[in-house]
Amino acid sequence: MEEKIISLVNVLGERKEYPQGMFDKTIVCSKEILSNYFKADIPQELVIFSKAFGAFSFRNGIAAKGIKDNRIGHTNGWVPVNYFVSISGNTNTILHLYTDYKDQLSRKFLPFCEGTSGDLIGISLKKKEFGKIYYWFHESKVGKEYILMANSFYEFLQTLFIEEKVGEEVEERNNEIDVNSLTDLSPQFIELLRESGIIK
Repeated sequence: MEEKIISLVNVLGERKEYPQGMFDKTIVCSKEILSNYFKADIPQELVIFSKAFGAFSFRNGIAAKGIKDNRIGHTNGWVPVNYFVSISGNTNTILHLYTDYKDQLSRKFLPFCEGTSGDLIGISLKKKEFGKIYYWFHESKVGKEYILMANSFYEFLQTLFIEEKVGEEVEERNNEIDVNSLTDLSPQFIELLRESGIIK
């Protein structure tokens, strides 16, 4: 299973480290700590994924397809997938993400990444739904906020696709921005734009 998971993720392109400072506190987290905190086993596919990749985001714009709920799904039936957190460590972990939203989330929903701004994607720890992947829609009415995305973590990974290649987006912006028009910006900011690929 580990090889299959790694293969599915690698097809989606390069990854970058989870942005530093996303969470302002240190929380020690591990599979055992999560199991005790949530009083449930942690699905093995998620453990394999987190051990292999840790906390990261894709450089390409990644989305999950097959979403039938028009409250969250793009007109083509997909939602963005962004910033995966890790099971283990003391920064950028599942516990960081969960504690930021714990007053709104079920104790049986283990968030592992973000969807559209303010929304989360997580795995169910309920006995009858164990291992199923849900999208938590933060603007939904109470009782309607969890939307089924996949029957397992592996199935969820199979729904991921490259919605927008970073290279294409950067090239398009490079054609639009003339460096000579940036005279009002500081040299440090211009250098940041160069490093991020927005300008050449």
